[in-house]
Amino acid sequence: MTKKENFRIDRKTKSDLYDKFSSYFLDLSKLVFAGVILAGIMGMEVNTTLLFLIGGLSVVILTLFGYILIILKHNTRA
Repeated sequence: MTKKENFRIDRKTKSDLYDKFSSYFLDLSKLVFAGVILAGIMGMEVNTTLLFLIGGLSVVILTLFGYILIILKHNTRA
């Protein structure tokens, strides 16, 4: 039987992953924000209160994830 090897990520790779994922979440929050604004402008048959509530909450959560990953990126360099 072979011994199970541990999978480890070095600090540089972990920092790069945090950087890429933070950019991804921030870009995603911008896209959701733009989608909410466009859907509100287009005058579609949508409940605007629910649209702005769910869209705004999604933008806040995605932005927080992005900023948390930025903070983690800077903590791994130390």
